[in-house]
Amino acid sequence: MPKRSQPMTANTAETAMSEIQRHIAALKLSSVHAYQTWCRENGFGASLHKNWRQRQQELACAARLEAYVHACSLRAEHIRKLGLESLESYATWCRCHGFSDSLYKGREQWEQELRAAERERAAQALMAARRLHHKPEELIRAIYEKRVPWSALRNAYQQKIHQLFAGMKERPRAQEALLRLLRLSKTGDLLSVEPAIAYLGPQPGNTFPDGLFRLALRHREWIRAPEDWKPELHNARRQFSALTRHLLARYDVPLFLDAAWFEGDNETARQHQQWFMHIGQGQNIRTAELPVALTKKAAHHFLQAPRDITIVGALRWGQIHGMGGDEYLARAICGSRLAEILPDEPFWATVLQFFASQPRLASAQIGPMMDYIYHQKFVFEEILGPRGVVTYLGPPQPEFSMKGRTEAALQRLVEAWHVQLAREPKRPRLEWAPAGIGAFRLLQRGPEDRVSCWIIEELLSSKELQEEGKAMHNCVAAYSALCAQGRRSIWSLKLATSHDGVRHHVLTIEVDTARRSIVQVRGPCNQHPEGKQAGERLQTAMEMLRRWAEQQNLSITRYV
Repeated sequence: MPKRSQPMTANTAETAMSEIQRHIAALKLSSVHAYQTWCRENGFGASLHKNWRQRQQELACAARLEAYVHACSLRAEHIRKLGLESLESYATWCRCHGFSDSLYKGREQWEQELRAAERERAAQALMAARRLHHKPEELIRAIYEKRVPWSALRNAYQQKIHQLFAGMKERPRAQEALLRLLRLSKTGDLLSVEPAIAYLGPQPGNTFPDGLFRLALRHREWIRAPEDWKPELHNARRQFSALTRHLLARYDVPLFLDAAWFEGDNETARQHQQWFMHIGQGQNIRTAELPVALTKKAAHHFLQAPRDITIVGALRWGQIHGMGGDEYLARAICGSRLAEILPDEPFWATVLQFFASQPRLASAQIGPMMDYIYHQKFVFEEILGPRGVVTYLGPPQPEFSMKGRTEAALQRLVEAWHVQLAREPKRPRLEWAPAGIGAFRLLQRGPEDRVSCWIIEELLSSKELQEEGKAMHNCVAAYSALCAQGRRSIWSLKLATSHDGVRHHVLTIEVDTARRSIVQVRGPCNQHPEGKQAGERLQTAMEMLRRWAEQQNLSITRYV
């Protein structure tokens, strides 16, 4: 008799159901109904009772389907990156560009297609940008809308505009404001990337597009729409002045305050911009946040300062005229250490009052006197002791005061200080890196075939400064700390002649390295090189200085 099968027990049924649930989960399906539907769609039986081999076939089919779906997804993403929309357009694109139209390709083939598409897009963008070069307004908008690649920007001003828009990527309203301003320059005057303010030199931020950038950042404070302004002048500086006052001022603002928009991105520049708007709204400059105290008379003269003066120089201009001084004294002060805001401004007000009360004082002596006073009251001394140990001492005269001093006595102290600086002091030797400005050398043939060689070279150590000060009888040795900090560089102009071969010291030159601007030039004993007593050698030396400045793209302040 045939053997009867054993009836299915509860444990056996539970085990079978557990196995089918695991199989359904392995197929990434959610239920028995979904499993049966999947089986019918893919040619398998819908029964739940299958052996091990049937289940392995189903798992293999599911893996093939998953791989196919993943491949389709990757292919769709590849087609999207190519900028296409369908399989038909992809096949057509492949045939047009010399690629196979097969849908089954490796990753390397896809990368080749992407590189080809990128080259094609770059070429198209370049052609479009070239067509826009003759239409500045459309080109600026295209840069604003990021439709022009960097490689298509062939002019410095176009690259500058691209950088400015990029600097505002988190501020879309400011970007829109900058676009409105850039489109105002019909003749391109306000798109120049040459230095806007001569005495600031080629420092970052000193171009007209940079000025428009900072005006755009103030777009919430505009009182008039930029489109209502019409340029009436072709001079870029005057155009910018008129536009700035149109946007921000209801009352007259002195022209020297235009520099506030070109001084870079720093707290001082932002403070100067606030002064511009403060005056433009009809407010008194004395009610602004000033680093110095101005009397009513000084505030009046501050507003009358000439346009070529610095903003801090305008404060000094107001102070000096408020104390009874004249233009010559004011310009001499602007060429000294007081061209910047210094610690203890109330003390420096007493120094200015002293100079204003000395009408016969030669302007060439003001700078050395300022240096002496500054070092006596504020500069800490470094003394080199045994075994190279450096000892730091306080300023020689921290309680220095102008009370009871006379011009003659102060002059004697300055001369004695120069002698002290020229000696070999027990101070640590300082050296510093070059400022990145080229030297100068020029040969001249004179009478009797004598050859003169004019040389301008940088001094790169405290020892060289000391030797220069000793030869020129000035206090240039006191500038070693400023040079070591990179704020200033000192240069020596010398003349060597063929008949003696000796290098004669002619001029000492001070350069503001950040602004690439020549801020002070002095002959022997602090003689002004273009003064009434300047000889032919000094006049020729100044011509060499101007040639060097032109070669190295240096500006020369008017105080020089």
